[in-house]
Amino acid sequence: MSKIQGKDQRLSNWIIVAALTLGVSAMVAVSGIQTQAQNQGSSQMGDMPYDLHFIDMMTMHHRQGTAMARLAERKGSVPALRAFAKRTADDQEKELLELKKHRDHWYAGAPAMDHSQMMAQMPGMSGHGNMKMDNSQMMAKPGMSGHGNMKMDMQGDMAKLQAATGKQFGRLFLDMMIPHHQMAIDMSKEAVTKAEHAEIKEMARMTVLKQQGEIAEMNRLKGVRSGKTKSATKSKPKPKTGHTMH
Repeated sequence: MSKIQGKDQRLSNWIIVAALTLGVSAMVAVSGIQTQAQNQGSSQMGDMPYDLHFIDMMTMHHRQGTAMARLAERKGSVPALRAFAKRTADDQEKELLELKKHRDHWYAGAPAMDHSQMMAQMPGMSGHGNMKMDNSQMMAKPGMSGHGNMKMDMQGDMAKLQAATGKQFGRLFLDMMIPHHQMAIDMSKEAVTKAEHAEIKEMARMTVLKQQGEIAEMNRLKGVRSGKTKSATKSKPKPKTGHTMH
């Protein structure tokens, strides 16, 4: 190998090492920035009292549910669906007033959560600064946009509901509202044990009971029957015919 070739080889090796070093440094820097941003976000959420966090998240949740239910009250083609939607909207509007009363009483003047923060959080409330829900806990339903962690495109979902008619509307509404109710149940179950105020604990307990019952009612509206009911109907013995031997 000539001296020139040796110098060229050493220069080439140096360039490769320098490039790798810069690449690693860049990745470390980016990683550090991302970690810092995540830590700042967690710190901001963690500074918020648990009950205030729950109130703001449930307020957003109920506003979405009320909007969908009022639409179903007007557009539902089945009387039972319209009646259910009206009851749901009425109940959630009452709970919205109760949530506002608690917020004004305990946290008057507290700034509201940023909307993007709220949309990126819910439910679970683990550590109450990380209210993210694992996708395995809540599969996205038809009409739900990224519903696994409540990144719900309400405008898009409402547009789909408004465009739907007849039986299609009813199916879409129920497919959206059932997982929406389940999110409230998940949040409320955790609030029962983690909330500071007795009023929030009691409200959470009632939310679990009511929304579990409403999910069962929605499944009935969809025509869903339990396996027990099916098997009982299927296995019912037929009456015997003929004379009895003595």
